[in-house]
Amino acid sequence: MDPQQSFQDLNQMDVTGLEKALRSSQAFVHTLMDSIHIGICHVNTQGQILSLNLEGARILHRTETSCLGQSFHAHAECLHVDPLTQEEQCPITRAITTGKSIWTPQLLIRRPSGETRWVEFQCTQLTDPRHSGALIIFRDLSQQLQQHEAHQHLASMPEESPNPIVEVDAHGHLAYANPAMIRLLDIYGFREDGVPMVLPATLTQLTMGCLKTLIPLRGLTVIVEHHHFDWTFSPLQEKGLVRGYGLDITHHVRVRQSLTELQSQYFSLVDSAHEGIISTDLHGIIVSWNPAAESIFGYQTEEVLGHPIVILLEEGYRDLYRKGLEDISYGRSSTFSHQQPVELTGLRKSGESFPLEISSTSWKVGLDTRYGFILRDISDRKRLADALIAEKDYLVTTLQSVAEGIVTTDREGRISFLNPLAEQITEWTTHEALHRPFQEIFRLTSERPKNEHEPSAQFSSRAFVFSEQDTPHQLLTKHGLQRTITMREGPIRDHSGHLVGTVIVFRDITDQTRHQEEQQRISKLNSLGVLAGGLAHDFNNILTTILGNVFVAKLRMVANDPLTQNLEQAEQACLRAKELTQQLLTFAKGGAPLKTSIVLGDLLRKSTIFALSGASISCHFDIPDDLWPLDADPAQLRQVFQNITINARQAMPHG
Repeated sequence: MDPQQSFQDLNQMDVTGLEKALRSSQAFVHTLMDSIHIGICHVNTQGQILSLNLEGARILHRTETSCLGQSFHAHAECLHVDPLTQEEQCPITRAITTGKSIWTPQLLIRRPSGETRWVEFQCTQLTDPRHSGALIIFRDLSQQLQQHEAHQHLASMPEESPNPIVEVDAHGHLAYANPAMIRLLDIYGFREDGVPMVLPATLTQLTMGCLKTLIPLRGLTVIVEHHHFDWTFSPLQEKGLVRGYGLDITHHVRVRQSLTELQSQYFSLVDSAHEGIISTDLHGIIVSWNPAAESIFGYQTEEVLGHPIVILLEEGYRDLYRKGLEDISYGRSSTFSHQQPVELTGLRKSGESFPLEISSTSWKVGLDTRYGFILRDISDRKRLADALIAEKDYLVTTLQSVAEGIVTTDREGRISFLNPLAEQITEWTTHEALHRPFQEIFRLTSERPKNEHEPSAQFSSRAFVFSEQDTPHQLLTKHGLQRTITMREGPIRDHSGHLVGTVIVFRDITDQTRHQEEQQRISKLNSLGVLAGGLAHDFNNILTTILGNVFVAKLRMVANDPLTQNLEQAEQACLRAKELTQQLLTFAKGGAPLKTSIVLGDLLRKSTIFALSGASISCHFDIPDDLWPLDADPAQLRQVFQNITINARQAMPHG
C-alpha cells in the first residue's frame, strides 16, 4: 500500500475513529498476551508492576489487579552474584541501567501460600519514552523440572535395579550392563564364544532379529547352575541396540515344581485312596471324582461331573444336605460344618441303598467356595458292628446264665462288669459297683489259718496268668454277711497281647461247706456209734452173766430171807443197765427208734424212781388212770424222763 495514500486516509479519520481503533488494538494485544503460556510483566524503573498477563498472574498465584503497583522484587528473588564483579545485582536494575537484555535460567518465585516455583527469567529495557521501564518475560519451569527429574529417575533405574539389565548391539556385543548384571558376569562368566552364560546362547541371532522386526522377544529362559533367568529383549531403534531385562525366576520355578509335585502327590493319593473323594462348587455341583467314588457308586467320571451331589444320596437325605449347605452359606451352624463324619444312606447307580459315612470340608478359590467330601461305604462295618453286638449279646446272655459269679476289672483294678449271680452273691448291683475299686466290692479274707507274719489274702489286679486252682476265701457282702467262695482270676488281653484288665470267676460254696461239715459230723457220730455198739454188746454179755448168777442165787435163797430183797434190787439194776446197753445199741444203729406199745404211767414211775435212787428226795406222781397207751421207743423215752429227773434233782438244794 502507498504510504502517502495511507496517511491521507488517516487524516480523513476523525478523532472518534482513532480512539475506537486504539481500543480495538489494545484489546487485541491484551487478548494476545493472555493467550500465550509465558508470563509477561511491564515494570517501571523502580520495579513496580504496571501490567501483567494471565499466565504471569497464574505463576505468581495472584490476580492481575492485586499485583498492579507492587514491586516485582516482592515476588521473586531477583538478586544474583555477578560472576565478574562478585557483587549482588538485580537483573531489572541492570537491564535498565545497561540497556542490555538480562537472561537468568532459573529464578525462584515465592507464592503467597509459601509455595515456590522456578522460572526462566528474561528482562529487557523499554526504549519507548511513553513506556519507560522494562519488560519481564518469565516461563514456569515446574513441568520441565518434573520431567527432567523423571527422566533422571528413569535413567538411574537400571543402575538401581536388583535385576540384570543389558544393552546389546546387533553383533551380540555388550554395550551396557547394570551392576546387577555385572555381579552375574562375575559369578557365571562367559561362554567360549564370548556370550555371557546368563544370556541366551543365540544372543547374536536374537538381537539381529529383534532390530530387524522391531518386535520385543519375551519368555526366553536360561538355566545356569540350577538357576533360572527369564529374559525379555526390546529394540532401541534410536540407539541401534537391544535392551534386555532379566529376572531371576529360580524361586518361582522351584515353587512351581513343588506345586507340581504336590499336585502329583495329591492326585496320586486321591486316586489310590479307598475312600471316595469328591469336590463340589458352592451349589453342590460335582467338579472332581476319584476312582474309589466310581467303585462305590458305580458312576463313571463323565457321568457325574456337572451333576449335583444329591444324586448320590437317598431321597430322604437330599433335603438335609441342601439345608446343610444353606446353613453354611448363611454362616449358621450345620451338621456338615463340624468336621465330624455324618452317617447317611447312599444311593448307587443301580438304585441300591447302602449306609454311607461323609466327612466334609471347605476352602476358598479366590472369591468362590469349594467343598470337599470323603465318602466311605460302611456296609461291612455295619455288618461287623451288628455281628459284634449279636456276639456281645450272646456273651452277656451266657455270662448271665452260668452258675458262677463273674467280675471283670480294667487295668486299674476297677469294676467294669458283674453278672447277675455276682450281683446276688455280693449284694452289689452293676450300677453301684461300676468303676469302684475291686477291694471295695470284694472284701476278701483267706479261709485257711495263717501265722502272724502272713498277710491277708488280697486280689492282684495285675494277674498275668490264669490261676489253676480254686482258692477258698471268706467274702463280706455289701450288708455284712459272710459267704464262703472259691475263685480264680486271670488276665484279659487285647489283640496285641497287652493287659487290659482281669476276670474273676467265683462260686458261692457256703451251703456246700455246711453240708460237708454236717457230713463230717455224721461220720464222727457213725464212728462213735460203732464204738458204742461194740461196748454195748460186750457190756450186755457181762450183764447177762450177772443176771444169771443173781437168778441162781435167788433160787437157792430160803423164803423171807433178807438177802432176797438185795438180790431183787441187784436184778432190777442189771435190767436197767441192760436198757442202757439197748440205748447204746440204738445210738450205734444211727438213732433208729424201736417202737412198742407201752403204758406211759408205769414207764414214768420206774424211770423217775431209778433216777432218784440213793437221793434224799421224795417224788409224788399224779397220773390219770385213763391215759392211753403210747407207740414209742421205751428206751429213748426212759432216757428222756431220767435226764429230766436228774436235772431237777441237781437243781434242788440237797440234790
